[in-house]
Amino acid sequence: MEENHVAFISNPDFSGWASFQYTVTDDGITNNSPKPESATAQARFYVGDTEAPVTTLFGDNPAYILKGQTYSETGFMADDNEDGDLTGEVSVDGSVNHDRLGDYVLRYNVSDSSGNAATE
Repeated sequence: MEENHVAFISNPDFSGWASFQYTVTDDGITNNSPKPESATAQARFYVGDTEAPVTTLFGDNPAYILKGQTYSETGFMADDNEDGDLTGEVSVDGSVNHDRLGDYVLRYNVSDSSGNAATE
């Protein structure tokens, strides 16, 4: 207990489900009971990385090119709160046919070591 709050401090290398059981006892004064009453409960929670990496695109989004003009990737980066720089792990899906008018979508995908996927 820290300042009337339960503090759970885990091993920094631990990842997974954790739980603890606790009992609360009322002294009888707050509910005008002639005797103290107790209740027991269990708390269960996940400890681990649940934050997804963040992908940042450089340049204009959307990008516009003229028909016949070659599309050139303007760059991107990916960063994760636990794994750090994931830029080299990003897969870019999609292509641009510069000889044909149209809308083209490139998808930038990356996941961290905990399996959290960045928003496209």
